[in-house]
Amino acid sequence: MDLKAILDYSFSIMDSYALSIGQILLTILVLISSRFIWHKIKLLHKTSLKDDQGNLLPKTIRYSRVALICLTAILLVHVLKIDYSLYPNDTFELRVSSILWVFLVFLIARLADSFLGEYIRSRSEDPVSAISQPIQKSTGGVQLFVWFFLGRLLIHNSSLDFVIFPGEDITITISDVMLAIAMLILAHILSWIIIRVLLSRYYKIKEIDIGAQFALNTLLKYFMYMIAIVAAIQSLGLESRAIWGALAGAAIVVGLGLQQVVNDFASGVILLFERSIVVGNIIKVDDVLGKVKRIGIRASVIETREETTMIIPNSHLVSNNVTNWDFDKPRVKFFIPVGVAYGSDTQLVKEKLLEAVVEDSNVLKYPAPFIWFKSFDDSALLFELHYWSKKLMEEDQVKSEIRFRIDGLFRAAGIQIPFPQRTVHMTK
Repeated sequence: MDLKAILDYSFSIMDSYALSIGQILLTILVLISSRFIWHKIKLLHKTSLKDDQGNLLPKTIRYSRVALICLTAILLVHVLKIDYSLYPNDTFELRVSSILWVFLVFLIARLADSFLGEYIRSRSEDPVSAISQPIQKSTGGVQLFVWFFLGRLLIHNSSLDFVIFPGEDITITISDVMLAIAMLILAHILSWIIIRVLLSRYYKIKEIDIGAQFALNTLLKYFMYMIAIVAAIQSLGLESRAIWGALAGAAIVVGLGLQQVVNDFASGVILLFERSIVVGNIIKVDDVLGKVKRIGIRASVIETREETTMIIPNSHLVSNNVTNWDFDKPRVKFFIPVGVAYGSDTQLVKEKLLEAVVEDSNVLKYPAPFIWFKSFDDSALLFELHYWSKKLMEEDQVKSEIRFRIDGLFRAAGIQIPFPQRTVHMTK
């Protein structure tokens, strides 16, 4: 008797089911392999996969082991030939392996999300706070991608792939829609990984400022999403000429109906390319001073000194007069007007004004502060104290502290700050 005959030899367990020696041997091999992998998973987690406090990741271990159990069950179902149909129907059939595959897809999605989060956390250089995002929040799309992509494979190869748009030239099924959605999610994941892992290291090496980082990241996202949208439309069966024709028609409709929105979008692109205003700049628009927190598709977000948020359309920043306080250098010259009484020692006034700012940590040593004798006013000698500072958002607070010191120094030196006086002559 040859080996094949031995392996094919079977004996009946039940009236409707027989088990061969080959199936028994394969079952034993699957169980042994599963047991071996089970211990390897435990060893892998002990050596490499730990959280920020050095503790093991219980969820990752649990998902890995449950996924292994599920995969083992799928193999045993096919080896033992017990993939029974639980819901037989002409249009839909639910089998034991189908349920196991769905559950396995869910576990693989959770595992992919966990592993990618750990990889990003270990390899990435933390981006600047203005563009950084929580890892778990940003990699959460991995689960959706795995669900849609693997779910599409399952549905495409089963009786569940129903037609939702029947047509003469184009037929769109559930699996086509799921593939298109998976492409869009993949674009989000890839753009985030490129920014978090590759570009963040490049930014740190080249010492690129925060505004340039934000501009490059935004343009990369736009580019990735546009490619994904075109690829998703093509996956639905539409030709390239039809895609660009539809986009051109949509652009015309949008341009006519939403001219201001299109103008704001174009202005946002101009700001990102021209970089006359970038994230982190201190700007003054409509007599309001604020810090640019984000340049969005349609509008930009400005945080004022009062810690309020202004939403300004991008077209307003491009077409109106905007003062950028730190466009080419992160410092601004300020001045404080001061009036003293006639008869005061002007040299002593100059010394005290300089003394009021020379020890101030908010005032730059270079360029050095200086004093202007501005004019002889009606009731006072007018001086101007000029100084440079990098505390742009705290301008009023810095000036207030300097005025307090000026008042104290003048009082100690006997220098009077006059109040306006008027002489009235009475005639009969």
